[in-house]
Amino acid sequence: MVSILLSDNLTGQDVTRVIVIVGVPGIGKSTLAQLMYSDSRVQGYFDLKVWVCASTDLNIYTVTKTILEAVTKLPCDIEDLNLLQLRLKEEVTGKRVLLLLDDVWNIEDRIEWEVLRSPFQFCQQGSGIVVTTQSEHVAGTIRTLPAYHLNPLPCEDSWILLSKYAFDGGSLITDPGLEVIGREIVNKCRGIPLAIKSLGILLRTKPDREE
Repeated sequence: MVSILLSDNLTGQDVTRVIVIVGVPGIGKSTLAQLMYSDSRVQGYFDLKVWVCASTDLNIYTVTKTILEAVTKLPCDIEDLNLLQLRLKEEVTGKRVLLLLDDVWNIEDRIEWEVLRSPFQFCQQGSGIVVTTQSEHVAGTIRTLPAYHLNPLPCEDSWILLSKYAFDGGSLITDPGLEVIGREIVNKCRGIPLAIKSLGILLRTKPDREE
């Protein structure tokens, strides 16, 4: 994904490419996006980087205002969407921008999406928008590149992750029965990293088999 963001090859006439990361809650979408957002190569490539959480009910005005305030680092009292977008356009025109919209879940209309991203059509070529979402429909509506689908962790990787937090990678397993119980717990997590990590931290405080 970093290579795509830094590539000069764009599809169609879009100035701003859109990369979508899709997966169920807790699978690691935001973690992956953060790794990409913080990558040293990305840091030096973009003039402006903005991260916006869009997990609440998506309203074009609200999200645009949030983006503008993140860009300017100042509160905004503009109440008209058109004026708001013109102001945002002024801020991003001619700059290479990376916008990350985290946890978008209810963009159902392509026209609505085009309105939201219209100020970014004036960015410098090579700008990018990264979106994380649980919805396949959202991904299909907004992407300009193939979406990235995150799959659950395999069983053995899930166990390694749990043991890292619960047993210091296995060094704290004093009772072999605990591993049996731990692996049963891992199977119930269905490969979701957030669930595995959370339970691993909890199990660390319960070293007895009965607990």
